[in-house]
Amino acid sequence: MSISKTENWMSERWLTLRRMHRNAERMSICLFISIIPGLFFYFCWNFFSQRPLLFIGIAVALGFCGTMSFSILWTRDAGDRKLLKEANAMLAKLCCLDPLTGLYSRQHLETAALSIVKEASRKDAYIFSVIMDIDNLKNVNDSYGHAVGDEIIRKVAVFLRRIFRDGDHLCRIGGDEFEDIGIIDSPEEFLDSLSEKLQPFLVNIEGIEFSISVSYGCAFEKVSATLTLNKSENDLQMYAMKLHDAVYKSADAHMYAMKKGRK
Repeated sequence: MSISKTENWMSERWLTLRRMHRNAERMSICLFISIIPGLFFYFCWNFFSQRPLLFIGIAVALGFCGTMSFSILWTRDAGDRKLLKEANAMLAKLCCLDPLTGLYSRQHLETAALSIVKEASRKDAYIFSVIMDIDNLKNVNDSYGHAVGDEIIRKVAVFLRRIFRDGDHLCRIGGDEFEDIGIIDSPEEFLDSLSEKLQPFLVNIEGIEFSISVSYGCAFEKVSATLTLNKSENDLQMYAMKLHDAVYKSADAHMYAMKKGRK
């Protein structure tokens, strides 16, 4: 077990013990409230034996208080756990978002790779990687400044969002480079569709019109259900990352070949 996994395991065990301790405290408080009538009756036998209705009233009131206390404390704890879970999920999502474009960042790829390999295995489909790079952005940065360059990156991100499907994982992996990964049934149809959509387009920034083109490369890998059968989660994660690394390198090589041909 790696250090990070050991730390996660110890943290989960500690949180579990704390929850058990809090629940034990709540149950003890509620139980104590519930047995108070019995204690009163035991120590004040002469008084309560002649006033049974008073004893019953006190017993019912304290029992009700105990029940309500337990319900409130339990509900509040459940609400706190829900809020904490939602906050952790939001934090995890924010950690995997690129602040400039709002797309996924490189950190998201490990989770995305596992997700698409599982889905491709179920459907006996292909996983794909599309690597994209904005052409001549360095010239824009040198001539107009990085603020204009960043605005072009944001507009390209919006453009790419419209091209790719919602179920794909579109990431900005650094600088002016993007990657989209997902699953498809037909690489040929996908390539034809992509070549039609990834055409140069115009953007206007601070009154200046720029013609933006994107060089890209694609790679595909068939995922068979037999390759992922009976694999543990860790083995499947390693397999997914290796598969993604292979299609990434192939797509990256195709992208640089296109970029070189455009110079």
